[in-house]
Amino acid sequence: MMKITKFQKIMASTLLAVALASPAAVYANGNEVLESEEIGSVESESGEWKNSVYIYGWLPSFNGSMNFDIPGRDGSGEPGQTGESDFADSIDAVFMASYVLQKDKWSFLADYLYLSASDSDAKTVSIPILNQPTVNVASSQELTTWLLSMYGGYNFVDTGGVTLNAIGGIRYLSLEVDLGFSLNGRQINLSPSVELLDFVIGAQGEYEINENWYIPYMFDIGGGDSTLTYQAQAGISYRFGWGDIIATYRYLHYEEDGLIQDFDLYGPKLGVVFHF
Repeated sequence: MMKITKFQKIMASTLLAVALASPAAVYANGNEVLESEEIGSVESESGEWKNSVYIYGWLPSFNGSMNFDIPGRDGSGEPGQTGESDFADSIDAVFMASYVLQKDKWSFLADYLYLSASDSDAKTVSIPILNQPTVNVASSQELTTWLLSMYGGYNFVDTGGVTLNAIGGIRYLSLEVDLGFSLNGRQINLSPSVELLDFVIGAQGEYEINENWYIPYMFDIGGGDSTLTYQAQAGISYRFGWGDIIATYRYLHYEEDGLIQDFDLYGPKLGVVFHF
């Protein structure tokens, strides 16, 4: 004859009590369970990750002063400077895109730009030559720019019509310039370059005009390897069911004590945003 231990009696009693109580508990709390599931569904929807890819074209003009040495007759160097250039009609290769990841009030933004352009037109450059007055010479320029910006953001204003996010992150610039000068039959070629990594802070958001039209804006400022860098952009956008079309004007500025005295890229920007 099987002997039932005290422990087995306790376990059997417990299982019986749970089996009898479960249907009643489910029935009594049915509405609460449904409400809990509905709340969880709403919370899940509000906490979903939202992705956006922004493919755009930016046709900037370039204006800057750069420090580089013009070799003199005795092998020494004198400082030279570049002037204003418009590369919009002479772009050789370009790729520009942004990616935005959002969840609730938090966001992450990455912006990448690659631009290669050349200007074969005659250019007036002022160069002080050793023991000679300043003269004007013909020049050619090629510009290669890599620009990567990455930000983290937090939304602290959202009225339904106005959104404002505080952003902070880093911006990396790689700039290479190939310069060719022809002066009195003498050819001079220079290839100065610089890499800058800066920390930036700023603000980004939108102003709703109506359910379709809105004004996007962004500003950041900072420093690090550069003495000062900042950018600003604003424009107009229209929403479609599949995404947005955005037209903005973007201005980017750099200052530093090395190759770049000051450097500006500015011009209109047109792009398409896809949400998923």
